[in-house]
Amino acid sequence: MMLEIMKSSLFQKLPKRSILILLFILFVVKIMSVLIFIYTGKLTTYEKVNFSESSTTKGEGRRPIMHTFYQPVNTGESDLLDAWKEVWQERGFETKILTMDDAMSYPRFNEIRDAILGKVGTGNVNTERYNEMCFFRWFAMVASGGGWMCDYDVFPLNFPTESVDVLPNGGHFTSYEWHVPSLMSGSAEEWDRVATIMLEAILRIPAGEPKTDMLAFQTIRIEQEKQAMNHNIIFIGPGTYVRAGFDYASMHVVDCDLLKRAWVAHLSHSESRKAFQKDIFPVDDLYNRAQAGKLYLRHWKDQCVDIGGETNSTLHIHH
Repeated sequence: MMLEIMKSSLFQKLPKRSILILLFILFVVKIMSVLIFIYTGKLTTYEKVNFSESSTTKGEGRRPIMHTFYQPVNTGESDLLDAWKEVWQERGFETKILTMDDAMSYPRFNEIRDAILGKVGTGNVNTERYNEMCFFRWFAMVASGGGWMCDYDVFPLNFPTESVDVLPNGGHFTSYEWHVPSLMSGSAEEWDRVATIMLEAILRIPAGEPKTDMLAFQTIRIEQEKQAMNHNIIFIGPGTYVRAGFDYASMHVVDCDLLKRAWVAHLSHSESRKAFQKDIFPVDDLYNRAQAGKLYLRHWKDQCVDIGGETNSTLHIHH
């Protein structure tokens, strides 16, 4: 818009001083519009939480820590959680399962609870409570000290376990499947910063859309891409380090080429249904994701790793 004004014949006929004044006014108006957008989009401002200096990547046994959050809303999937623990421990990680007890230890839990409860209503009690838990998990990670976190249906492939002594990007918050919060890393301070932004974004989720943490994260990513707001979060495109679903070329035959760079496989509900409909889900029972995930990993190891499917990955990740 400013460029169009400068090109107009009326603008070019103005005295130099008037042009400078006009440009200054346009600049101020632009700044004010951005500030108004930021102000009206915010829920509240949280006081910064202070954290003690401690390692966020290694546990007492000096193994890197992978966190997940598990708080059953209805029946839960404890068998999938057990499978998640098993495969990450085999990969060389110490696993830590966070719950609402961890979220409640967040220093200002009452504030964030009031910001979440009643804001993600769906009309379905179980769905609403599930959505609430998804927001609480971000603050459970803050209280736990930050570091690595993934969903418990995310299984390791070529994950560079030997390189995670230091968090990627200097601990700057990084999401490895775009706005899908399946695999993320960051320091405790970064988790606190981004978790707070997530709460603020609930109010900016488009009308009619469910108020989930994934859509709040998507709102943040779109705002950042359009440069409406700079949230200073690193979003890595899907398929780069996280492969969604079961990459079978046919039943029990893994497409190794697709997994050469993949750190993890995200075996979500939706991807499991897709695989089942394509007749490539590795077990007969669609709801047995634990067995399906472990079998998929075994097929990958047997068919891909020995022929070069596993590559040396690097943690030097940038925007």
